[in-house]
Amino acid sequence: MESLKQYDEEAHKWLTENTSPYHWSRSHFRTIPKCDILLNNLCESFNSVILEAREKPILGMLENIRMYIMERLRTKREWIRKRTENLCPKIQKKLEKAKEDAAFNIARFSNDSKFEVTHMYGEKFVVDLEKRVCDCRRWELTGIPCSHVVCCISLTGEESESFVNQCYSKDAYVRAYEPAIEPINGPNAWPNSKKDPIHAPKKLKLPGRPKKTRRREPDEQISDPKGIKKLSRVGITHMTCSGCHQKGHTVRKCPQRLTKEAEMQHMQAGESNVQAEESNMQVEMTSILPEVQGIH
Repeated sequence: MESLKQYDEEAHKWLTENTSPYHWSRSHFRTIPKCDILLNNLCESFNSVILEAREKPILGMLENIRMYIMERLRTKREWIRKRTENLCPKIQKKLEKAKEDAAFNIARFSNDSKFEVTHMYGEKFVVDLEKRVCDCRRWELTGIPCSHVVCCISLTGEESESFVNQCYSKDAYVRAYEPAIEPINGPNAWPNSKKDPIHAPKKLKLPGRPKKTRRREPDEQISDPKGIKKLSRVGITHMTCSGCHQKGHTVRKCPQRLTKEAEMQHMQAGESNVQAEESNMQVEMTSILPEVQGIH
C-alpha cells in the first residue's frame, strides 16, 4: 500500500476509504472458494457462445441455449469417463510445475506434520501437512500444493496428488456434470393454456446501425478479433515516404507530391483559360465575318 501511495495518492485514498481488502487483495481472500484470482471469464465465455442466440426472439433464444447446455453436459460426461487419471488435466499440469519448482527448496522436519522450508533465495515458510497450510497461502487459496508443500511431501514418501483438494478430482467432476437436461417435445405438443397470446413489444428503431459489441471500460485495451492490439501512430517519426523516400511522413502528406499536384492544377487551370480565350475569339470572328463580306 505504501508503494501504491507513492505511485498514486488518489488511488490509495480511494482503496482505503471505499473498499475492503477482502475484495481486491489476495492476502485477504477467503480460502473456501479455492480460487486466488477475481475475474469474470466464465461470464465472458458464456456470453461469446450465445451471441447467435441473443439475436433471436425470447423462446428461440432460450431453446438455443437449452440445446447447447444439454449437448455440453453430455460431452463433458463422456470426456471425463474416458480419463484414467484422478485429477483434471489443467490441475495435473499445475502440480507438475510445482514438482519442478520444488527442487529450489530445502525442507527440514519439525515433527510428524510440520516442516520449515527454505527457498534458494533465502525466504522461509512453515508448512503443516496435517492442517494443509503453507504460510505462502497458495495451497490454502487454490487447493493445489505449492512447491514448498511438494518439497515436504517428497520427504514423507507420499504422493503429491493425494494432497490436492477433492474439488479437482475426477469424482467431483463427474458429480458436477451428472445432472442432465431432459429433452422436450416441439411447440405443437405443448399444452394450450387457453390464454391470450403474448405479443412482442413495439420496437423503436433508432437511427444508425445497431451495436452488437458490449460497452467497454475506459481502461480496457481494445484489440481486433485476431487478438492483435492496435497501437497508436502518435509519436512515430521513423515512417518513410514511398514517393520521395524521406523519413517523417507518408506519401499522403508528402510536400513534394502536394507541390506537384498544385503545379498540375495550376497548369490545367491555365490551359483551360487559354482554351476559353480561343473559343471566345472564334465566336467573335464568326460574328464579324458576315459584316466584312458584306462590305466587299
